[in-house]
Amino acid sequence: MTFFSKHVFAAAAITALGSCASRERSEVGTQAYNQALSRAFDEVKARSPEGRDVASAQSLAALAGADLSRLRGSIEVVVFPKFSNLGDKDASTVRFDFGRPTTYTFNVVRNLECQKLVKENSAKWAHRENFKDVASSDLDCAILRVVQSEPKRSVANARQGDIKEAHLYLDSDYAVYGYDYEIRRTRRDSEVVHVKTDATAASGSSGLGMLPIDLPPSNPALAIVSEDQPVRASSDAFVTRKLQELKVSFRCARSKRISYKDSYGQRNNVQWCKGDVWPTVVENDRFVAVLKRGT
Repeated sequence: MTFFSKHVFAAAAITALGSCASRERSEVGTQAYNQALSRAFDEVKARSPEGRDVASAQSLAALAGADLSRLRGSIEVVVFPKFSNLGDKDASTVRFDFGRPTTYTFNVVRNLECQKLVKENSAKWAHRENFKDVASSDLDCAILRVVQSEPKRSVANARQGDIKEAHLYLDSDYAVYGYDYEIRRTRRDSEVVHVKTDATAASGSSGLGMLPIDLPPSNPALAIVSEDQPVRASSDAFVTRKLQELKVSFRCARSKRISYKDSYGQRNNVQWCKGDVWPTVVENDRFVAVLKRGT
């Protein structure tokens, strides 16, 4: 089972328990939600390290200068899995080794106004259900198809449980409303698993934690932003050499850094160059993901 697929079943169970369909909130419920969000913002701000600020109500993607409307073709993300020596007795000496990189290609299936997208009929996509809560908004909505492009996988080498492809449903604020997994039952047959998320939930994760990719949370109060930090994927010699071989270069020398905890409870550190349509670098204890190519 590939790195892409081996996390999916445990994480899917966690996500399914924690992400039910959005319910319409009454006026009282909305007020209570906003008060809770305000309290969470104040609590995180009180714990914020010196020189760092909690993100404002503006979306984190907007703070980073990201623009999903620019994503018209495809992007590639290179992922290096991490392996730690946690079995060592001395926890203070824990270090990480990196596995061979895997490249995932994101293709745009649809990217237009949410009001128009929810009216389209398609048996293949779950867009009408996932985007129904923003059907009357002024946001744009997108469906992205994610596949492993390198190393290439042949049907002959396919195994039960492998992820054939994934579909992401997100809006122009990069809030995630759902995702699908097409999972192989046999070498030639597969089934699609649909997961709907609540993009308005007071959660510190985008819900994408089961993928070797991630986005900052849709709730900006639970993230900490550092201004104008140097962009670097890793100091590891193997990672540096592989990125050079793949001709990966960064759009900027310095970027915003966004720190948050994902659905695994792990700290994620995101570097996002202004103008990139996807996070430039995402790092946690499981992987380092680097944007290779974008439109």
